[in-house]
Amino acid sequence: EALNYFACLEKILQQQYHRRGQISTKESFAFARPSTGHLVTPIKQDAGIWGEPVSIWPLGDELAYVWVKERVEFFPSTTSQTSIFSRCNNEQLAVNEHLVEAITSGHEILFATKKSPSIITSSFLAIPSSMDNMVRKALQNSDKFKA
Repeated sequence: EALNYFACLEKILQQQYHRRGQISTKESFAFARPSTGHLVTPIKQDAGIWGEPVSIWPLGDELAYVWVKERVEFFPSTTSQTSIFSRCNNEQLAVNEHLVEAITSGHEILFATKKSPSIITSSFLAIPSSMDNMVRKALQNSDKFKA
């Protein structure tokens, strides 16, 4: 079921990408897709289901992201087979907009990054939650990150 949903979502986002790509010079409108991105959640308990929660730090030149406006999960476990394509085709997606709202509201976010000369596409660092504060403090104290 989930595979069919994400395949449908891939198709929808590719179509959005091409449609929007014709109007804009930006290439990343729907660059974040199931085939190019990573799914994250801002809810520590939800992330903990898969192991130790981590803080995700995207790497690359440009961040792209997508989230579903009407629910917090992309594919909830209560989805029935008959509603997969109906739900996918009628999703209200936020593409590269309102990221703070998505995070503070607890929505899953599908993100991807563009490659840069030294970083491959959709690269990220995963910082264990036990080390998150230490890394943040080190960055704040670093001369490279001071304004």
